[in-house]
Amino acid sequence: MNKYQLLIFIFLLPFCSLQKEWIIQETGISDGIHDIEMIDDHTGYAYSYGTGKLLKTKNGGQSWDQIAQFDSLYFEQIQFIDNDYGFICGENNTIMKTSDGGDTWIDCHIMQESDNNLIYGMYFINEQTGLVSVLKSENGNTSSKIYQTSNGGETWELINSLPYMVLNVEKVGIEIWGTGPGVILRNIDQKDQWTDVFIDSTRSIGQVRDIAMDQKGKILAVSFTGKVLIKEPDHEEWEIAEVTTNRLRSVTWYGKNKWLIAGDKNTDEDCTLFETTDNGQNWEKVKNEFPDIHRIYITRKYVWIAGKEGFIAKMRI
Repeated sequence: MNKYQLLIFIFLLPFCSLQKEWIIQETGISDGIHDIEMIDDHTGYAYSYGTGKLLKTKNGGQSWDQIAQFDSLYFEQIQFIDNDYGFICGENNTIMKTSDGGDTWIDCHIMQESDNNLIYGMYFINEQTGLVSVLKSENGNTSSKIYQTSNGGETWELINSLPYMVLNVEKVGIEIWGTGPGVILRNIDQKDQWTDVFIDSTRSIGQVRDIAMDQKGKILAVSFTGKVLIKEPDHEEWEIAEVTTNRLRSVTWYGKNKWLIAGDKNTDEDCTLFETTDNGQNWEKVKNEFPDIHRIYITRKYVWIAGKEGFIAKMRI
């Protein structure tokens, strides 16, 4: 390879990184898939939104089998701790648990809450200890109650009440954070120590739907107004970048300076998936033929995406 060929090769590297092959998975359903949870490169779960179908793959997505049919519930989040233990939550005060890889599920709802409450955010540290966010709406005001279980969902203890709608519960570094309409909250599991690290006083951000951190402590969050919120390590302020006019739903870091964000085509049919290879300074469109994407998930070898029309795809990292 001469020096001119080498220069061309180096120039094309960023472009080629955006053209990696996405392998479409045959799920066998046309329902919208709201979330995907992969235990490893081979085994994982996905569920439909509003039709109660739970799918499982054991062969890296080559085939997906429906292993459960729940009532037509709107589930919001699924999480598996290992090959056996998993949890799912959603509307009607629904929290369900499996200890046999999804073959059977038991009810773990919060006895203190009414059956019409929505369990929106959820994060389990292990098969025994987990947290959920219960949305409350009274007299036009919305708030959240944070419950914790220490016995695998058998009982739940109210540990915090927050004056914001917490739609997403995530582990950020070693802390539990929550996001919602115009807010990012830190340490939501600590009643007297939680803080609001971002408040949208301009009302231009909308729902902050997902948040993630890289290995150096850089944090990215995405919102329903197509904006990316960026916080550098040891900085208090958030940088705001507008990547698209569409809703953004999911964000993940998947390698040195590399992030993916994804969302809907609600205002612009152009693209639902974007990538940065320079830590958020610039964003490139990855694909424009995908449907709305609801979730990005990373395993050791693959990036997985799931969304409308029974859509699941994976790309080797």
